[in-house]
Amino acid sequence: MEPNNCDEAICLTVRRTTRPGCTYATLLQNPWAEAILRDFRWHEYMRAYPDLRFKSEEEARWHLVYNGYKEGRLFDPDRFNRLDPGYYRRRYPELLLETDAAAQFHYCYIGYYENRYAGAGVGFRERFRRLFAQFRRQSEGAGVYKYDEAICLAVQRTTRTGSTYATLPRNPWAEAILRDFRWHEYMRAQPDLRFESEEEARWHLVYNGYKEGRLFDPDRCNRLDPGYYRWRYPELLLETDEAAQFHYCYMGYYENRYANADTEWLFSADLHIYQHGRVGSHSIAAALEGCYQGKVLHLHWLSDMALQYPSCSLSYAHILGRRRDHPVRVISAGREVVSRVISGAFQFIETSHANDEELDAERVIAHLEDTFLHDCDVVTGWFDHQFHCGLDIYAHSFDHEKGYVRLGNDTVDLFLYRLENLTGLEKPLAEFLGTPDFKLSRNNGSELKSYHQAYQHLMRNFVLPKRVLEELYETDYMRFFFTEDERRRLIEYWSLPRGS
Repeated sequence: MEPNNCDEAICLTVRRTTRPGCTYATLLQNPWAEAILRDFRWHEYMRAYPDLRFKSEEEARWHLVYNGYKEGRLFDPDRFNRLDPGYYRRRYPELLLETDAAAQFHYCYIGYYENRYAGAGVGFRERFRRLFAQFRRQSEGAGVYKYDEAICLAVQRTTRTGSTYATLPRNPWAEAILRDFRWHEYMRAQPDLRFESEEEARWHLVYNGYKEGRLFDPDRCNRLDPGYYRWRYPELLLETDEAAQFHYCYMGYYENRYANADTEWLFSADLHIYQHGRVGSHSIAAALEGCYQGKVLHLHWLSDMALQYPSCSLSYAHILGRRRDHPVRVISAGREVVSRVISGAFQFIETSHANDEELDAERVIAHLEDTFLHDCDVVTGWFDHQFHCGLDIYAHSFDHEKGYVRLGNDTVDLFLYRLENLTGLEKPLAEFLGTPDFKLSRNNGSELKSYHQAYQHLMRNFVLPKRVLEELYETDYMRFFFTEDERRRLIEYWSLPRGS
């Protein structure tokens, strides 16, 4: 690409665009992303969208994260069997849902997890009465005993192998199981079954399928290593792999038991590099190789657990937020928000267009015009998770002179730095890690990328209106990591082209 003259200012017409019915422009920004990807069933996704064909669950998940969500595709069509879109729009006018499609999208990705009402419940009792009557009719036919005949039972206790509970209603996870139940998946896994409705399939699971040892969620067991599971939990007395599958599907999953050795390894990691990306995390991870003897878990977003560690059966919130004998070490970071979003845009487009020969500034500019403000929201709101243990960084002060601060509570021991100071933090990081040989090197900088020339051109000429910059620099995120004087200088910096 021939760069434009350096005195040409690139001033974006930034705007906010989201899916109708969605507060979050991307799935990464959605706080329920990890739960969504845990609930994701790729065969159901393809069934709902015949134009999609995937060879693996991982491929389908990546499509949902980077394409399907933005295209407004619903990842769980069965979830809407209980949704009344008209009622939902009337019940929650503050959501500004103008269409039924917007209501469906909101409920699928947000409302379901916020426990919002899906409908008014009209007709439920009548449906229940009809289904129960149907069940009674199906149960008849074995003959009716005369009342004057003595009936003496040879009583005995019988349970499914691998199950403590003889019937599903006795299982303490029964409600969660029926909420997770996907009837088309149930039929796909059991070719001998055919149902005309979800209600009919649910009744079968409750009164027949559970007793017959049928697995209601075959995809759930894809990550299960039955041999490991039986070895890890000898107290369950699981004599066969079939028993291990049944126990995990109906109980172990909800009890947060390890499904495989990889999950236990991740659960026991003693160092977490957990930050929003483009803040030097790969340089730190590279520096740890060969000198840090512990277990390191490295991720940027909650969705990374499903995308980068697909075999893990536990949520990251559970892994990081659990109580330990000693707080787990965590390294995290912040960065000036405008440069972070520009850098992230180049990285995202390079990754999503890996087969393209060239990445030019014009493509990035077009991307930023649609996503810039939302990406800023993602970055400035990243620490809202409070490390899943109530550690609010904004209740503390950042040491702007040193470029880092060490915070913590009973769960997390946090080393929090600012990217702009990272090159001078080898010694503090080495002390935090207990690793004297820790040495930093540039591992993922823009100068190492094929788009370096386009990146430098955009960084020289990119400008924003002062009103936008002033809004960005008044966020808690920027006020925490940068002093008032630093923020003032940054506003001046980004409101004028820098030249060559």
